[in-house]
Amino acid sequence: MNGNENRYLGEEPVGSLMQKYAIPCIISLLVGALYNIVDQIFIANASYLGSYGNAANTVVFPLTVIALAIAVMIGDGCCAFVSLSLGKQEIDRAKKSVGNSIVLMILSSLILMASGARSALVTADMVCPGMTIIGMEGFRDIDPRIGKLADKWYLGYRKPDAHILKSPMLNPAFYLEEKDVFSDMTMLLTGEAPGREKEREVIVSTHMGMGAHDVSCAATVYERALKEGRGRRFILDPQ
Repeated sequence: MNGNENRYLGEEPVGSLMQKYAIPCIISLLVGALYNIVDQIFIANASYLGSYGNAANTVVFPLTVIALAIAVMIGDGCCAFVSLSLGKQEIDRAKKSVGNSIVLMILSSLILMASGARSALVTADMVCPGMTIIGMEGFRDIDPRIGKLADKWYLGYRKPDAHILKSPMLNPAFYLEEKDVFSDMTMLLTGEAPGREKEREVIVSTHMGMGAHDVSCAATVYERALKEGRGRRFILDPQ
């Protein structure tokens, strides 16, 4: 299979190869670029965030770009080297470069993680009524006292994320307890737990990824579009 694929890449017209491989790549990059733009639009339209939310996002965004730049540097460099090696029939060198790129990614991830903040970036005295605070991987960069002050604290998925409470790194001094958890994002998305019920509520969410929030935003957009009669309905499966 690999031999046939290599011959295909070496014998097919360049235009055909560009259409098959470059166009999906371009679309994925455009979607990635739109991700931050759409986030900024939602933040700007939130009455309790507005320009302050945009400013906070703008401050953090360069850090995201740095991480992305390192990933693209290693990933694209590896892809180019693998392509050249396969073209020369140097299969062993191609395999070795893939292994090296994986090691580099792990090392760069550890370096980025170690260069993070040594103390909480968001402290309890910064909390104001109506705030929504999102923390990746527990309270690594957030003051644990915020979990106590919050009206509602959501985990990403209660069972697997419960280790946050048992980790001295993610829950310093074990300040937070099981009783402090209001619910999790899975129950919020399925309607089993309420979201924001009052404008001045302080909401805290700690989780292991942004997928749940993406689904939540998509559901909100869809519900508003249905209510206002906007958008166009696509039938993906006519049967």
